[in-house]
Amino acid sequence: MPVAEFEANVTSGRLPLAVAFNDTSTANPRTWTWNFGDGSSSAEKNPVHVYTTAGDYTVALTVSNVAGTASVIRAGAVTVENAVVPTADFAANATSGEAPLAVAFTDASDGKPAEWEWDFGDGEGATGPAPVHVYSSPGIYTVALTATNHKGSDTITKTGAITVDVPVPAPPIASFSTDVRAGDAPFEAAFTDTSQKFPTAWAWDFGDGASSEEPNPVHIYSSPGVYTVALTVTNDLGSDTVTRPQFIAATENGKAILFRGTVPLGEGTFSVKAPSGQAYTPNKRTPMGALDAVAEMRGFTYVIGDKKYSESRLLFLDGVGEYLLEKSTGKTWVCFHNGELLDDYGRPSTDAFNRRPVADGDTVLFWYGDYFIYSTGKMEPRGGGVCLDNTLAIVEMTIASEPAAGGATAAQAGAASTSAPAPESPPGVWLPILAIGLFLVLRRV
Repeated sequence: MPVAEFEANVTSGRLPLAVAFNDTSTANPRTWTWNFGDGSSSAEKNPVHVYTTAGDYTVALTVSNVAGTASVIRAGAVTVENAVVPTADFAANATSGEAPLAVAFTDASDGKPAEWEWDFGDGEGATGPAPVHVYSSPGIYTVALTATNHKGSDTITKTGAITVDVPVPAPPIASFSTDVRAGDAPFEAAFTDTSQKFPTAWAWDFGDGASSEEPNPVHIYSSPGVYTVALTVTNDLGSDTVTRPQFIAATENGKAILFRGTVPLGEGTFSVKAPSGQAYTPNKRTPMGALDAVAEMRGFTYVIGDKKYSESRLLFLDGVGEYLLEKSTGKTWVCFHNGELLDDYGRPSTDAFNRRPVADGDTVLFWYGDYFIYSTGKMEPRGGGVCLDNTLAIVEMTIASEPAAGGATAAQAGAASTSAPAPESPPGVWLPILAIGLFLVLRRV
């Protein structure tokens, strides 16, 4: 029997008020019926509703699954106030600097404006709540913003808001931006040089073997992977390089492929330190050893948990790069060895990813995903359990012997490689077992 519950991203505000509702019911409901209290309803799991009339609204949610139906009614869940004329205001990320000076303006008006008109004081203007403007000439500039909604408008003028100084000749300071950092491969990223001190030459390294000498190149990432991007800029007084590790994620069906390829492993042990400060020396020929080798090859970091080590000699994977264990949201890492999902709680202890031995030709997969729903102090398996649909990031490795000096390096995501197929989603009969294993994973924190 499900237990109905929900959250809302906002509970009060002025007209029009958009509220994103989030179902947090337990026991995997299959249908949802929302009543927003203003005569509107929805059958979506996580609907967004816009209130267009002021008032206090009672919100109700009814959920059901094969075991039954449950409801929750929350009186006064949303309070909507009447619209008012905006009170214009704005902020800027910089108020002085050398020309050319890029300034990011942000609307800070009260009263929920719907339109914005900017005057940057140099003959240029813009619309929208958060424009970026480049001042190309030295001077002191007055900036004005007019904010408007259906009730009226208001203007604020800040005299001398921006001071732009004469540039001092110096070596360049490298920096860049891009219009997009992630997308399913193949996808196109437009890079923009934002370096200071007037560079005259550019050398881009896109991390997938491709490069460019254009100041603002467009590059297509054709293979899934996570890529480090570097830019070197030069002028007559010197050069500078900026490197952004793991900056671009070319995903595969929405999943970040942190690594895919062959991993050469030697014999012996390696050293790793937990956040507790304690150092450990696992065997290289384990799933953890393979992950450590990939981390060194690709330049990313990983985090281990050791709260159970004193009693079981087990270590746990708590994060790879930005993909961290989040007990409150049910996100966690799992490990497959030759298609078998390991119980990293350790039953027996040799199943742990720091102890299970691996051999040449073995496949090791680490998956990170939304495998649980955590609500009101309880954890329930998310629909589908451990499956690709719930997976957000993948590390996929085939084990090989460490090459002799001068031998070939391992194939990596984004380069030609032969990959082991990902395991299929576990059949329904396995979901209770997987749920128990994941519950124990999350118990470790």
